This record gives sequence, C-alpha cells and structure tokens, in this order.
Amino acid sequence: MSSSTSASIPVADPDPSTPIPFPDLTGKIEWVSKDCIANGGNSSIYAGTLVNPGGETIKVAIKRLERESNVWHSFDHPNLLRFLGMATDLAFSSTFPSLISPYCERKSVLEYITAHPEVTRLPIILGVAKGLQYLHSRDAIHGDIRASNVLMGDNGEPLLCDFGRCKVLGRRGYTTDFACAYRYMPPEILNWKPAPDSTESKPMTTRESDVYAFGLIAFEVLSGRVVYHGKGDPTVYKHVSAGRHPAKEDCQNPDIESFWPMLEKCWNKDPVKRPTIDKVIMKHLRGIQA
Repeated sequence: MSSSTSASIPVADPDPSTPIPFPDLTGKIEWVSKDCIANGGNSSIYAGTLVNPGGETIKVAIKRLERESNVWHSFDHPNLLRFLGMATDLAFSSTFPSLISPYCERKSVLEYITAHPEVTRLPIILGVAKGLQYLHSRDAIHGDIRASNVLMGDNGEPLLCDFGRCKVLGRRGYTTDFACAYRYMPPEILNWKPAPDSTESKPMTTRESDVYAFGLIAFEVLSGRVVYHGKGDPTVYKHVSAGRHPAKEDCQNPDIESFWPMLEKCWNKDPVKRPTIDKVIMKHLRGIQA
C-alpha cells in the first residue's frame, strides 16, 4: 500500500459514522529487528525506524495492537508518549494496524533510575502528576498506571504510555476489559463484588484509582525499586485487600519524610477521601522545578 504525506488511515470512532483520520505511515517504517523488545497487557512492542518529513531517520517503537484503541491519537501533552501515526504493512497482518511512537532509549522510569541513581527524583514525580492531570482534565482514566508504563524521554522527562486500558468518561465505545495488576490496584477494586441489583460484571477504574496508583509510582521513584519489592502477587493481594499500603521504612530516600503525608492521602482506603490530582499538584508539588 502506497501513501502520500497527506494520506490517513480511517479508524472507527465510537460513533462509526465519524471515522478518525490517523497519519498513515504505511511504507515508511523499517524494522530494526523482528524480536519483541517489550510486552504489555494488550500489545507487543518492536523497534523500527522512520524517515521524517525533514529527511531525518529516527528510531520508533512499533506497537502491534491486539485490541481496539481510539484514544491515544487525541492526546497532546509533554508528559505523554507522542503518537506518530499508524502503519498496516508490518509483516503481521493488514487487519491489525500498528501504532508508531518515538523510541525511548532511556526505557522505563525504574530502569532509568537504576542506571542513573543520582538523578533528581522530584521532577519525575511532578511530570507523572502533570501527565495524569492532563488526562483527568479530558475526562480520561488511564486505568493501568505502573512503573513499566512510564518511559523516560530524551530530555529526562517522564512519559505516561500504554493507553490500551484508557477510557473516556461518558463516551460510548471507550470502555475496556479490566486489567489486574495487584501491586497498583486499590483495595476497593481488589475487594469488589457486584451488588445484587447491579448489571456491572467487573470493577471499574476511576480517577481515584488512578490517584492511588500515582502514589505508588511516586513511592517507586523515590525508593528506586518496584513497590512491594520481593513480595509475590498472592502476598501483595492479601496486603492491599486488607487496606494496607507500602511502609515508609521501605524507602531510604530522605525525601520520603516530606512526601509521606501526600502518599498516605493518595492511598486512603476510602476513595472519596483521596485528593484529586489537581490538589496533589497544588498542595504538595507546586514548589518543584520541572
């Protein structure tokens, strides 16, 4: 399939009568390797290259879709991984187009911190918060915030990614299958049971569950390692479903003292009592230099 710079791939909007045009990168992407470099709950990631309109060859990530996603293309924020376009000729199948994004050489936030333990952590936490604030301002719930879904950009900025579980409140068609990552799920989701008169068959992620997961990411950035390090999923499940959260002594970063009140608020067992991400930024992160 050939394409011009003005070509686009129409992908169905939740309203099928209004297709969304995506930049069509078909024929412009070259594989670096057919070996998968990462896996997510909804996709597999590969490395490739793209010649941009200025003639520069840039490295890109190729995300092979394994479920529908119509959300990412509309996002535009410095702390969200940028969407470059779609391509349908990447060896697998023209039925399942691939999403193309910049390739992040610095990898995920915890991989970057492990390689550069001297890095200043607070701007990273602020960047994640601002990315989440942008999503919530657009009535979007990320639904799968975890360390592996925060990449580090070329300028050291954190980039929220993987919008396969993202949903837009009040928009028909923007619903997702529920994903279970015990380490990042709040107790109200782990303990969820359908009400006798309810038609719901699964728990729903919310702004409040995103804020809970943000608190865990902030703890991970400060400590430099995955939350509940060394504990298996069954142990984590029992711990979180009982309403418990990470222990302050598991983080040796001295900044944990000033951040601890914020984290405890994000992890409140009652989701209604958790702060919004706007309040987190205004009351706890306002003085941090990005």
